[in-house]
Amino acid sequence: MEHVTETAFTNTEDKFLIQQFKDGNMDAFDMLYRRHLPVVYNWVRFLIPSDDVEDVAQEIFIAVFKSLPRFRGQSQFKTWLRPLANYKIAEFYRMRLPDLARSLILKQFQNGARESLKTILAETGIRTRQLAIETIEFPFDLTLELAEELDLSICFDTGHVLVGFSGPVDLFDALERCLPRLGEVHLHDGPWQGPERRIGYGNDHQPLGKGDLDVARFLDRLLTAGFHGPLVFELQVEEALASLDVIRSVRPNVLPSSP
Repeated sequence: MEHVTETAFTNTEDKFLIQQFKDGNMDAFDMLYRRHLPVVYNWVRFLIPSDDVEDVAQEIFIAVFKSLPRFRGQSQFKTWLRPLANYKIAEFYRMRLPDLARSLILKQFQNGARESLKTILAETGIRTRQLAIETIEFPFDLTLELAEELDLSICFDTGHVLVGFSGPVDLFDALERCLPRLGEVHLHDGPWQGPERRIGYGNDHQPLGKGDLDVARFLDRLLTAGFHGPLVFELQVEEALASLDVIRSVRPNVLPSSP
């Protein structure tokens, strides 16, 4: 097994270091840590009280260490790292702040998003329904509230909702509420967050058939609602092909037959 040396650190791509770590080279993780700690620290220090910044940054990298074996390379490591950092920042506030304080902070985030969306609409001149906001790691009610207020479309990510990124909301309840403005679906599987509402970070973009999504029921509801927007896989090619096979197996008439 090839190992990365200290002298190669600055010229080594993240994806190679990640593979080294998966192969058992702990020095590779140390290199990733040192490379990305300044960026993570800057993310955290703008959102967390100064006395807690270092602790939260370390919690983020502990989570990285645990989740990295499941990293599939579908995005840049820094892109993958950002929502994990956001989750740990949100967890800090869930653990340490009373409900009222958490609500006020989330409203501040929502206000910032509102102003950004208004700026995009004003500067581009596009119609409001041409702009979609996604069900990401943010409370579902606040996301939908923004969409309704600004008359935006919704990009519904099944994996995000299943694993709890959008809060304690049932996937099909959330879908019903989004249908009047549903513009796009990101179709992924993942484990349902369960009654304990445990967020399944790192498991939100699984191929269909690998989690708890009732694919047949979901497709049936889209069809009866007359949805004609795109269904998007954010998966590797082989995972997307396997997901298409799952769709053909449960609803053969939805997709053309394989050649």
